[in-house]
Amino acid sequence: MPSIEFESISDNGIIKIPEHYKEWFQKPVKVILLAVESIRVLPNHTNEEVKSFFENLQIDLSGYHFNRDEANV
Repeated sequence: MPSIEFESISDNGIIKIPEHYKEWFQKPVKVILLAVESIRVLPNHTNEEVKSFFENLQIDLSGYHFNRDEANV
């Protein structure tokens, strides 16, 4: 099933399809609505803290043998 994705704001129950998708204007469509949640912007220092944490984390896995059966229990 062909699909497109775009963001829009409903206006009194009407969602407009952007003009550049005009080939969809007369097609029957299935609509699924997903609410766009506001994105919390993290301060820049948080990214640096995470980067520093993983740069300083050293784990020696050279003697570890992965067992797929154990992992999939």
